[in-house]
Amino acid sequence: MDMLGTLADQFGNLTLRDFPGMLLSMVLAALAALLLGWGARAERGTARELIALAAVVALGSLLARGSLPLSVLFAGAFIAGMRMAPSGQRADGLVRTAVVMAAVGCGSGAALPVILGMIIVLPLMRWATARSGGE
Repeated sequence: MDMLGTLADQFGNLTLRDFPGMLLSMVLAALAALLLGWGARAERGTARELIALAAVVALGSLLARGSLPLSVLFAGAFIAGMRMAPSGQRADGLVRTAVVMAAVGCGSGAALPVILGMIIVLPLMRWATARSGGE
């Protein structure tokens, strides 16, 4: 049994050289989630959930970008996880959708367009989630 070959197979379509970029993509996705959570005035617990969600989705998209079956599996797991979450602990749908978009973009290697897109998305999120009463 070739242990090195077996170990190399476990990397999928990634190599050791891909790991710094992978970590950068996850950090940028988490940063995008942090900014979107702030922009949407998310509560502290929700903001933490969004940051973790962004990092996980970025990692998932990095792992699945070379495999259609794995991509479909991740999408199904995400949908099932969203439906199983207690409704009282879910983040607002608008914010969650924006965070997932940012995370998938960062994870697929398009972090700079995602960050640049935040220039447009962030003010819209602030406006869309503003509470009446002059906050």
